Amino acid sequence: MSACSHQTKVAEDDVVAANIGVTNIELLDQFVENVQKNKKDSVRVIHYTMEGDPIFQTLHFNGKNIDYTYDSTED
Repeated sequence: MSACSHQTKVAEDDVVAANIGVTNIELLDQFVENVQKNKKDSVRVIHYTMEGDPIFQTLHFNGKNIDYTYDSTED
């Protein structure tokens, strides 16, 4: 998997979507549950390009609103 050789450190609490599948999808499910309960939470989803570069998408819920951040600076 070329994404593993990239410099970015993937945390255990990241949802990772790569060409071989999605890991830690339960973290995204938990985020949705927490939003429904108005409980503060955040989750980072990492997608990899065909070249193996990461694209970061972060969802942060403050108990009222969801902030979305898209970061492709490492692509």
